[in-house]
Amino acid sequence: MSIIGIMATAWYDIPIGAALVPYVGGGLGLVIRSVTAAVGDNTQSASETDLGAQGGVGVNVQLSNALDLQLGYRIVAPLGDPSLQLFHSAEIGMVYRL
Repeated sequence: MSIIGIMATAWYDIPIGAALVPYVGGGLGLVIRSVTAAVGDNTQSASETDLGAQGGVGVNVQLSNALDLQLGYRIVAPLGDPSLQLFHSAEIGMVYRL
């Protein structure tokens, strides 16, 4: 199964005056789910597109004046059918300011 999210999001850094900067955010958009199954020599595939929402939290750790380490968590929920599962992800990244 593959999942593609196309979202318009907004994130807010919470100013606490330290080298750790927590953030929160969320957004709305499309969630496209695709699945492919093979049975013997026969392959079947299907996809669905639903309205979706996401929310997330995390923290940026300031490593220097231009570089942050970013640790976060994000949840994506398809909104079209309440029986659909939620998708969770843990994220790690780097932010470089020019």
